[in-house]
Amino acid sequence: AGIICVYSMPNSFDNIVKNIIIENISFKTDNDGGDFHEYLHTIKTIGVDGMVIKNCRFYDFWCDDICLSTYGDTPATGERTRNSNVRIINNTIIGGTHYNTGDGVAVVSGKNILIDRNTIKQVSRKHMPGAIDVEANNSAYTVDGITISNNIIQDCHGTAGGIAINANQYGAPAHNIRILNNHISGCTSGLAFYVKSDNTTSNY
Repeated sequence: AGIICVYSMPNSFDNIVKNIIIENISFKTDNDGGDFHEYLHTIKTIGVDGMVIKNCRFYDFWCDDICLSTYGDTPATGERTRNSNVRIINNTIIGGTHYNTGDGVAVVSGKNILIDRNTIKQVSRKHMPGAIDVEANNSAYTVDGITISNNIIQDCHGTAGGIAINANQYGAPAHNIRILNNHISGCTSGLAFYVKSDNTTSNY
């Protein structure tokens, strides 16, 4: 769950939730004193087409701040939803403490996603990926056409710290990933690719 959750019903590609704008809102969760909640996101979407998250401010959030997620589709179920045409632009994301935060932005399901001109600081406990995570971890998901550009990323922990591309986990494809003009400092590492060589990743 989370503060804002936008879900389409499974297998409803013809009746998907469309054209959502979240702009000029401040979010503060006060997570410093509690336990880590891995699936409690500030904004979580499952099956959204045409979403804009712009000029917002996020502080002290639980786990992933913005998560483009799924219903847990599998090769047996097939892809039942998909996030597409999402713009995450010019937001400020500050974790406050590394111990209780996950990724700043996580893309588990997405096609044509732009993550641009965001400032992300002090996020990600050690076992989480980092500031921005593209996580194609199931072959039923679509992860295609992801642009990560012009972001400022500072003081982020996690297995990557800055930007993590997790591709081909269990045969999951990830295609057309562009990483351009980001400024990364004080992180565990700047950029990490976790790619298995099963020929399902291209153009990254």
